[in-house]
Amino acid sequence: MEIFKQIDLSLYTAALLLLILYGQGASYDRHQLSHRLYRGMVFSTLVVLLLDTCGWTLENVVEENLIRLNWATSTLGFLLSPLPALLWLLYAHNQVFSDDRRTNRFLRMAAIPAVPYAIFALLSPLHRLLFTIDDANRFHRGPCFILMVFLMIGYLVAAFFLLSLHSRRIEPRVLRPLLFFMLPPLAGGLLQVLFYGITLVWSGMAFSMLILLLYLQHQSIRTDHLTGLFNRRQLDRFIRGRILAWRPGSVMGALMLDIDNFKLINDRYGHAVGDDALESFANLLRRSFHPDDFIARFAGDEFVVVLDAHGASDFDAIRKRLRDNLARYNLSSGKPYRLEVSIGCALYDPVLHVTGDQFLHHIDLLMYEEKNHRKSGSVSQQTGCAI
Repeated sequence: MEIFKQIDLSLYTAALLLLILYGQGASYDRHQLSHRLYRGMVFSTLVVLLLDTCGWTLENVVEENLIRLNWATSTLGFLLSPLPALLWLLYAHNQVFSDDRRTNRFLRMAAIPAVPYAIFALLSPLHRLLFTIDDANRFHRGPCFILMVFLMIGYLVAAFFLLSLHSRRIEPRVLRPLLFFMLPPLAGGLLQVLFYGITLVWSGMAFSMLILLLYLQHQSIRTDHLTGLFNRRQLDRFIRGRILAWRPGSVMGALMLDIDNFKLINDRYGHAVGDDALESFANLLRRSFHPDDFIARFAGDEFVVVLDAHGASDFDAIRKRLRDNLARYNLSSGKPYRLEVSIGCALYDPVLHVTGDQFLHHIDLLMYEEKNHRKSGSVSQQTGCAI
C-alpha cells in the first residue's frame, strides 16, 4: 500500500512538472541562459522523478531482467539527482550577476564536487557505495548514501547564501521568491533522510519551481521587460490607488524624467547601445531613489518616479542626487554616450489634478518645459518643478 501511495505522489508531481514546462512555454526564450537553466531544472527533476518511480514500481518484482533494470534506473537516478540543485545554484548566480559568461565560468567551479560523486554513483552497481538492490528487487541505501544528501543540500544552501550575500543586487520583490526556493526541497529531503520509504525532495523541488514560475509570470505582467522597472499599466494602477486612498494631510509627489538626445544615441550607435543606455539609466534610478519609491518606465525613454515629497526642498535634494549620480556614471562608464536628463516634478493637488492621467500630463508638460530651457541654455534649478 505504501508503494502505491508513493507512486501516486510521484505521478502527481510529474503531472505538475509537465504543467510547469507547458506554463513556461509561452515565455521561454532559448537565447536567455536563465530560461534554459530554469527549463533544465524542471526537465531534470522530471527525469529523476520518473526514474525513482520506476524503482518503486519494480519493488519486490523478482525477475532477473527487471532486477537489472532496477539497477540501471537507480544508478542513472543517483547520477542525475544533484543536477536540479546544481542548476538552481547556477540560476541564482545568473540572477545575481546577470552575466551569462560569468555564470558559465562559475559552472566549472560549482561542478567540481559533483565529479567524485558521479564516480561513486557509477561504481555503486559493483561496490554498493550509494545503494544496493537485493535478490527480492528491493532498494537499500548504501554506506555512502549521505554523500548525495550533502551534495544536494550543499548546492541549495550555497544558492541561498549567494542570494543573501548579494541581496542588494536584486530587487526585494524578486529576492523573496528566490530565497524561498530552498525551503520546500530542503524540508522534503530532510524528511526523506529521517523516514526511509518516502520520497519528498522532488515534490518539494516541483512546488518551489511552480511558485517561482507563477511569481515570474506575475512579474512579467507588472514590469517592463527591458529595464525590470514597473510598466505603464502598474504606474496607472498605483497612482489611481493613491488617489482613491487620498485623505487630508496626504502627500504624493512625482517626477517625469526624459533622457536627453536618446534618439541620437540610437541613430549613431544602434538600438543595442540604446537598450544598454535605457538599462543603465534604470539602474541609476534604482540607486538614486529609496527602495519604497515607485519607479516605472512610462514610454520609450521616459520614466516616472512616484514618492512622498513635501515641497521644493525635497525635490531639490532628489534632483541633485540624481544629477550627481549621472555625472559619476558619465565619468566612469567608458560608454560612447553620455546620459543627461530633463525632469518635470510636482506635488499632487486633488483640486488641480482630479485624475492620475491629468497629474501625469501635468508633470510631462513640466518636463518638456525644462527640456526646452536646457536646449536654449537657460535652465535654472527650479525649472520643471511646480510646488
